[in-house]
Amino acid sequence: MNKNKVTVYIPTHRRPKLLKRAIESVLKQSYKDIELIVVSDGLDPETDKLMDNYLIRYPNLIYLKYDKPKGACVARNLAINKASGFFITGLDDDDYFTEDRIEFLVSKWEDKYSFICTKSIFEKRLDSVFYALFSKLNKDLIFGHKDLIKFNCVGNQVFTKASRLKSELFDERLPALQDWELWIRLIKAKGLAKRFRHRTQVKDFDHGFSRISNFERRVRGLSIVKDKHSINNNEIELIKTLWKMEYNMQISMHEYLKLLKGGPFWPVLKMSLREVKKLAQSLNLSNHN
Repeated sequence: MNKNKVTVYIPTHRRPKLLKRAIESVLKQSYKDIELIVVSDGLDPETDKLMDNYLIRYPNLIYLKYDKPKGACVARNLAINKASGFFITGLDDDDYFTEDRIEFLVSKWEDKYSFICTKSIFEKRLDSVFYALFSKLNKDLIFGHKDLIKFNCVGNQVFTKASRLKSELFDERLPALQDWELWIRLIKAKGLAKRFRHRTQVKDFDHGFSRISNFERRVRGLSIVKDKHSINNNEIELIKTLWKMEYNMQISMHEYLKLLKGGPFWPVLKMSLREVKKLAQSLNLSNHN
């Protein structure tokens, strides 16, 4: 087996313009020994047309598709099972890589970790003072499954051996939280994971399409994850409160105080500062009126 080859998989669903940006970010990687697998979750003529153009030019690209949509997890699992790389990582079709992502991850790999990952760049926050501040404060982080249950510090992509991902796969029953739940299983099976402060993936929330998860689907998924991993009720409530803040939903003072006491420090601090900023902006607007 070629131990240098990295498989990148991209599930997509009728978003050819975004898919093109994602594919280009993989093709422009400084690291060249890459197999790219794109899985279309349902037929789409525009996606087929785009992929036909790439397939002519890039022999390292594989295109798979389902006639009818089966869900992102089914598409991801198909790609994982087809992967021939020694290493593997994923990419959502509405995000994209920095040019050094794969080279960086390959250079940082240590077999003692179940997987490694990096921080992400959030497009709409690039001009934020808070974003710049926390980017400087962030450090490399080694964590276990209990840390990950408290807060998903990973995000939606990891870098690991393909054999490890093939042995676990995404849980296709889950309506949301599939990535988080899989990362928990990987850590339980293979040990601690490591996140690097270096940012190598750009997440785009401003493209006009909906992201995969929403609050209601997360809550439904959480009930399944709770049973699979024996998460206690207190941790469940803290997770839900964090999500409420993320979705700009109102929380009670009791919920907020519990979060301050038992929640993860940095996410709680960042979200609290965001709320202070929103309050200051609203007060400023009212003063002008």
